[in-house]
Amino acid sequence: MGFSFSSFSSPDSPLNESLLDPDNDIIFLSTDIVLAEASEFEIALDCEIWAHVGIVVSNSYGVQVFSEGEFVDIIDWLNRYENVIVRHCHCTRPLGFDATVMAAINDTIELMLTIPVESHFQEGWCVGQVLKRLGLVSDECVASGKLRPHHFSSGTPFTRLQLNNYSENDTI
Repeated sequence: MGFSFSSFSSPDSPLNESLLDPDNDIIFLSTDIVLAEASEFEIALDCEIWAHVGIVVSNSYGVQVFSEGEFVDIIDWLNRYENVIVRHCHCTRPLGFDATVMAAINDTIELMLTIPVESHFQEGWCVGQVLKRLGLVSDECVASGKLRPHHFSSGTPFTRLQLNNYSENDTI
């Protein structure tokens, strides 16, 4: 004799729902680099294609971008700019990696208080320091501190900053 459980099961079971948000096309992980394209006005002023750079971090507040010494929610950062690209990091992320990234960022923030950095180099300097502390770039790459957002693009003619663990520019 068999039993039929069809009358006991609920059609609205949470086991039937996707664990991933189907509307989210891009998944950001700690140490991914985001670049914001410059507006036509900014290009006319600075002659640079990229206006801003940040590094993605996952912490207790969610997914954020660390840029120019401050944390901004990833959605807010992406909505600030018309054209944004991401360079995904393909490094090994062991258990506790996000905490290691946060420690590198905190060290960079403390260093910002002691080392004067020109304002137009501050974003690149911050991201470069975090990457250096994580061992993703060499000390020589960030030694002078004169990093601009364009140094982090895969299409840059400047070869000083070697980002070997990163993907090509990927439009969001």
